[in-house]
Amino acid sequence: MSQVFHNYIESYIMKIKNKFYTFTCVISFIGLILININCGSKDDSGKGDYVVIDDFESYYDSEPGTVFNFWVDGIESNDVNNGSWIGHPSEPYMELEVVHSGMKSVPFDYYFENYTYSEVSIKSEDLEIGYDWSIYSPKYLTLWFHGCLENIPARMYVKINDSKVYYSGQENDLTKSKWKRWDTEITKFDIDFSNVKTFSIGFEESEEHPDALGQILFDDIRLYKSLK
Repeated sequence: MSQVFHNYIESYIMKIKNKFYTFTCVISFIGLILININCGSKDDSGKGDYVVIDDFESYYDSEPGTVFNFWVDGIESNDVNNGSWIGHPSEPYMELEVVHSGMKSVPFDYYFENYTYSEVSIKSEDLEIGYDWSIYSPKYLTLWFHGCLENIPARMYVKINDSKVYYSGQENDLTKSKWKRWDTEITKFDIDFSNVKTFSIGFEESEEHPDALGQILFDDIRLYKSLK
């Protein structure tokens, strides 16, 4: 018997320090089981703090809710040039101990032996944010990543549709076992933000590390109007 997904949207108004805030939550169920609550806020001037692209809380270990049913890696795409693997190889597929916020983060394994790149992608139609990101008037895209000492670093990037932006920090940040935030001005992406089709995270080989490999955890991919 197949399970059915349901999304419910609830809004609440709360007064905090003489200012009214509207909290909007998307509550997701599969059958009668609660699988995710995703909330954002706006103050009475209409300015929101952020909107979530993906926080990885809604994925779980049974079909059809596994992370690799939505985020397509080298295995799922059958791309012989793509050396990527998303999720742990066995249950639990999501990372439950090392997280930035919430209860889950996602592991991303990258390999370059016999591969030319490592990339995972998700369609905007599979994200709560949808395809029109312009309605949020975002100025920054942010994500959090967590490295590992054993990693051989590569050149990290994010891609919206076909527009790619590379990580501006040091490649060796991928070898640090701590959470680090990556902020990118959205003006660096040469796309129409009212028609987002795909979002991708990936790695390319660098001249210093031609046979890079490792695992990175990702969490809390968001759009911000401002960074405080």
